Amino acid sequence: MTTKTGQAGAVTQPTATQQSGPVLKFELLSMEIENDSNRLEFGAVSFTLSDESPFAVILGPSGSGKTTLMKSLFEPFHREWQQSGAFRVSENHRIDALSLDQLTRCIGYAAQRPYFLPYASARKNLVAPIKWTDKQEISEASIEQVIEHFQLSSFIDQKASFLSAGERQRLNLARAFLMSPRVVIIDECLSALDENMATEIRKTIQSQYASKCRILVISHRSSDLVELSKITVTLSDNRSQTANKRLQKITAVVS
Repeated sequence: MTTKTGQAGAVTQPTATQQSGPVLKFELLSMEIENDSNRLEFGAVSFTLSDESPFAVILGPSGSGKTTLMKSLFEPFHREWQQSGAFRVSENHRIDALSLDQLTRCIGYAAQRPYFLPYASARKNLVAPIKWTDKQEISEASIEQVIEHFQLSSFIDQKASFLSAGERQRLNLARAFLMSPRVVIIDECLSALDENMATEIRKTIQSQYASKCRILVISHRSSDLVELSKITVTLSDNRSQTANKRLQKITAVVS
């Protein structure tokens, strides 16, 4: 099976004379998120991922703003979000300048709580994002490769509603890597795997994908891929209460 999706306006791919993976520059100057009862303020954070440092881990306790920070990449025009800064791939593409087609091919996102079509098979859920792009080709060999890498073969034809939490997480990760994105964001996606499987998946990500793309890992624990990362962004927050709103100021330390 070859599934077609689009070439026009595609993000520039690196040539043979360039490094094997993209340079990913993450730069957030500041961000404010506010609604009727809450106000969230992020301080500046900046780091660059390359062949030498393909991983970054964003650490922080529950509620410290890790997922919110990542969601800011996908929802830069949310009416309640006041934001400045940029997210660049190959240092020349802003995230808010990409079309949906480019965004889908440029970024793979393994969400903390992924959505699957419950009565569709794991295979159909795996390839579903291909429909959102235009003119890119995903071969059957590429699909079978991620099935092998993330050990999906034993349940690939089962309905998603019958999958265990660990199987869903592996399917979630496979879907994020399927379209050879420039960057993959992994949001708390190893928590349901047993220790042996988590170790195997970490090894797979390092050996099969780290040289081809850049990987951001969001976690509240230091065991999730941290040993593979040279860059750790630790979030901490300071909370206060005014008469009308709860204020949460979040700072990031890059090490």
